[in-house]
Amino acid sequence: MEPLWSDIEKAAVENRLGAAIVGSDATVQAGLEKLVNDTHADEVIVVTDTYEHSDRMDSYERVARIAAEINLVPNVERRFNERVPATYWRWGSDGEGW
Repeated sequence: MEPLWSDIEKAAVENRLGAAIVGSDATVQAGLEKLVNDTHADEVIVVTDTYEHSDRMDSYERVARIAAEINLVPNVERRFNERVPATYWRWGSDGEGW
């Protein structure tokens, strides 16, 4: 890719990939817990890029199951004007990420 993209494009891609949570259920749970604890987010947006609809639904069901297992205590002191960085995660159909 080096000859194909500018420094700005490369930095943008690296920034997005650096915020991704990708991997097994345990890896995603740890990443999700860290994200919520670091940002005090009270909700997350999940994006799964797969061709097959059934794979996408499986991914969302897995995230829902993981999220239900996480016990979080709300932070009532959080200011509403705090900026929370976007983070993305994906699973491959084998469950190991891609």
